[in-house]
Amino acid sequence: GGHLRHDFEARAGRYVLWYPAFVTCASLIRRDFVRGCSNACHCTHFNPILRASSLLSCLLSVPSRLNPLFPVHRLLRSFAFVCVAIFMAGTALAQTFTQDLDRAWSLYNNGKYQEAHEALTKFVQTYQNDALFPEVNNRVRYLIALTLVRLNNWDAIAPAVDEYEKVKGKSPDAWTNELMFWKGVGLLKSGRAEEARGVFEQYLKTYPQSDKDRTVRLLLALSMIEAGQWAEAAKFLETMRRTSRGAEWGRVLLL
Repeated sequence: GGHLRHDFEARAGRYVLWYPAFVTCASLIRRDFVRGCSNACHCTHFNPILRASSLLSCLLSVPSRLNPLFPVHRLLRSFAFVCVAIFMAGTALAQTFTQDLDRAWSLYNNGKYQEAHEALTKFVQTYQNDALFPEVNNRVRYLIALTLVRLNNWDAIAPAVDEYEKVKGKSPDAWTNELMFWKGVGLLKSGRAEEARGVFEQYLKTYPQSDKDRTVRLLLALSMIEAGQWAEAAKFLETMRRTSRGAEWGRVLLL
């Protein structure tokens, strides 16, 4: 009986000594995890790596909190919690990324060009440093340029197309074709006839079978006239006149 009583008193003594430490340890670990999850959820940008590091930082602080009373299975459970939190945060924010881009497309398709341009500009500012952004950058730049065309913002079209050219990658050829055409028009409309001529000449070389061929040739002649290159324009128009018919012949004659 005395032996059992002595053993019980020893265990109770250890419990009394270690219980406050255990409670403190658990409290600190819980605080760290809550803080890490909160930071991740309120992070401004969708960057899975930054969000993962925000969540994992709380896990990395666990070893410094541990004492012999902290069970290993709790550490494993905490790690599983972090993994699930990262996955859920990443999935939710990927959906936000896609929804913001789809909203901009929807605004454009519904003819709300000013709102679409503002939404796209905000999208670039918000997500340009995120891991998913390079995958849609060409699409975003293409749409930004088209909104400027629809808004008749001629001075801004050429810079927007230049931004698209930097990231176009494997974009559909139709996108590049369309934007090169509008870049030339934008330059011509904004009084930069010499630069417009260079774009139209490049267009004719790049897309010799384009359905815009005759229109681009007329614009090329007009850019020559606007630049004061009358002799070249007259010679170019004479060549066009010989192969023109109907309304196009009248436009050539008028020029």
